[in-house]
Amino acid sequence: MNKVIVVGGGAAGLLAAAAAAEHGAQVTVLEKMFKPGKKLLITGKGRCNITNDCDLQEIIKNIPGNGRFLNSALRQFTNEDVVKILNDNGTKCSMVTNGILLDDNTAHQLKIAGIDRVQISIDGIGKSHDKLRGVKGAYNHAINAIKNLQKYNIPTGIAFSPTKWNIDEFLDVLQISLENCIKELRIQALMPIGR
Repeated sequence: MNKVIVVGGGAAGLLAAAAAAEHGAQVTVLEKMFKPGKKLLITGKGRCNITNDCDLQEIIKNIPGNGRFLNSALRQFTNEDVVKILNDNGTKCSMVTNGILLDDNTAHQLKIAGIDRVQISIDGIGKSHDKLRGVKGAYNHAINAIKNLQKYNIPTGIAFSPTKWNIDEFLDVLQISLENCIKELRIQALMPIGR
């Protein structure tokens, strides 16, 4: 039996350890933190971001320094591969999005990748949602994203972030949930990220 020592119990180290063990190796993980995987708790504001849905070139562009050196590695182990390996090992993967880029093809790819559920942010109706999101047409994209996900039977929820500018539209968002047979409507604090 091969013996493998993995230095670092972060996401990559744990994934490497699991893969080595799956291939029959006796694995020891060395980690200086109190618990392996502890850093995962701080990713994505505590929601454990594991990957994103950008295409490969966008991912490489956003890697500090020279991300091009990761090109071949990322082509061999894609975002979808990350989701698949987690699903195969009993971890359900979900996605939170504003829906702007979630077209029919993306919804189909999410289904293939095994995404368990998707939460779409809708923070008002029409122009008020667009204003909060800072993107003209964002509301229509979010509604279309819901329809695209439902076409592929991907369970879908809506997240509403109440503010003094949109609280009077909450019942309208609730109505959208009911009209689209959405069983989960979350109310959550506005998180100022992105734009």
